[in-house]
Amino acid sequence: MITIKLGNANSKVTNIDKVIKLQLSEALAVKVPGSEYSPKYQEGVWDGKLRFLKWSSFPTGLLDLVLSTLTQLGQDYVIEDSRIQPPSIIVPDKIELGGGITLRDYQLQSVSKAISSARGIINVATNGGKTEIACGIIKCLIPTIEFNLPIAFFTHSKEIFIQTHKRLEKRLGMKVGRIGSGKWEEKQVNVVMIPTVSRHLRTESDKTPRTKDFLSRVICFLGDEVHHASSDSWYEVLMACTQAYYRFGLTGTVDEDQQLNKMKLQSVTGGIIHKISNEFLIKEGHSAKPVIYFIDMSDCDKIPKGDFSWVYDKGIVNNKIRNSKFCDVIEQKVWEDKQSLVIVNHIDHGENVLQELTNRGITTEFTHGGRTSTFREEVLDRFSNGEIPVLIATNILDEGVDLSNINCLFMLSGGKSFRMTLQRVGRGLRVKDGDNVVEVYDALDLFNGYLAEHTLERHDHYKWEGFDIKKLEL
Repeated sequence: MITIKLGNANSKVTNIDKVIKLQLSEALAVKVPGSEYSPKYQEGVWDGKLRFLKWSSFPTGLLDLVLSTLTQLGQDYVIEDSRIQPPSIIVPDKIELGGGITLRDYQLQSVSKAISSARGIINVATNGGKTEIACGIIKCLIPTIEFNLPIAFFTHSKEIFIQTHKRLEKRLGMKVGRIGSGKWEEKQVNVVMIPTVSRHLRTESDKTPRTKDFLSRVICFLGDEVHHASSDSWYEVLMACTQAYYRFGLTGTVDEDQQLNKMKLQSVTGGIIHKISNEFLIKEGHSAKPVIYFIDMSDCDKIPKGDFSWVYDKGIVNNKIRNSKFCDVIEQKVWEDKQSLVIVNHIDHGENVLQELTNRGITTEFTHGGRTSTFREEVLDRFSNGEIPVLIATNILDEGVDLSNINCLFMLSGGKSFRMTLQRVGRGLRVKDGDNVVEVYDALDLFNGYLAEHTLERHDHYKWEGFDIKKLEL
């Protein structure tokens, strides 16, 4: 009989017929986007797929897929679980955190499902309180684990690293370690920068394997914005947590259309165990209601077909008419005493908008990855305190950064990504005084085929989420 030997990160399948093993390998394979352009593919030596069954080993997060495949093939199996089983945990009916926070019912439900499942993805929309859910999980686990078995909260950006460290200390009422951004202060609970530990994994000497030692001792990890697990650095780090019985992912968006990314994500954590949607949070009054205004850009000159980078430069970054129309609305909102966040993809684009707003006498700051950490932190504090009416930002603010006072969000960046679109709208979903509405301004970029296609994609994303959509003519 087929035997599956469970491990925390990887499991093994033994006593399996070669034909069945080949079929299982095919079920655990996903086509790599763009593989058809690979020389190996064109030479016929690679089928263009990434296979997650290697020799006899597969990521434990794919266990459900393995079992369902074997069942479909009419194969009997037995599971041997040699993992060290932690003591059972009873989740209380009420969880209180520092700062006067009591977990909401849906947050408590997320904690309960996480503890009972021991692994999985908590798919909670922006403003659903991912960090508070994480703190609830940590608070339930701490009494049951040894001090030398650390808990790691993984993140990938300096902004989230700094903000999360402060929040975890406040919510948990304890000192929290910091690993990353030039610091290595290990505690029982730690905020960990993926870029730092990924770099150390590749460069550390075998004689001083500090990072490998730390990761091998992690008993629980929580991956913030865990959709990044599809990247090599995230995947390598999370799979190196070989003793992590508890493996949780926190994300607002799981893109079902990206099969390779989805498979790698499930490999490290398992599937979705709880989903909290924007629609639910808005209905329950926990999030502001977005109203999407598409600005008519029919005055813009037609952009002919060409390389996309050239089209983007002419149609978005250096499109004076388009930028000016957005600035007209931004200026109007400043006069209405509303704070605005302006999203761009390229630094040159942000500089163009900054110059025009400055020329109009509007106090504006621009933060991006090229700025120092001190500058970025100070600007966010000033914006949060209401000292800056307009903040321009690149994608460094796409995820996890708490900006509670945004009234208006300006999507100057274009694009078509489902995840990126929702994350950026999420920057403005904190509850507002009064009508509890956030105004989102996008562009009807119908003056070029590429840009028109992307506009329709974003429109469909907004429609899918149930947001109100209106056309704005200037």
